[in-house]
Amino acid sequence: MTPAEWQWYGLPGHFVGARYCRFHLCTGVGGFLVSTVGSYRPNGAGVDIQVGADRMYETMVFRIDGTCDCGCGEPAHSGRELDMDGYNDAKLAREGHLAMCQKWSRKRGAA
Repeated sequence: MTPAEWQWYGLPGHFVGARYCRFHLCTGVGGFLVSTVGSYRPNGAGVDIQVGADRMYETMVFRIDGTCDCGCGEPAHSGRELDMDGYNDAKLAREGHLAMCQKWSRKRGAA
């Protein structure tokens, strides 16, 4: 699958606190959803808070299993992560998201 065939979404694809993330990328690559979040500032925090242990940004991959019930148009997923990586700056998070998209676009089920 080529990058031209990827589906980009405007909302984050994972993380319960995603509404407080100022950084998010969400991409459908065939049968998989690649989601990256970061720059997490919950409850008016003036500085970024870690989204996980020792990471300010994270990318997770999930198998797509339908369409979201809220009507946003994003795919739904089970919440069971297939892959994950963490980063500590936005540039690495962006690069990591694209690398994860490349990786999973070559996986079985991505056609």
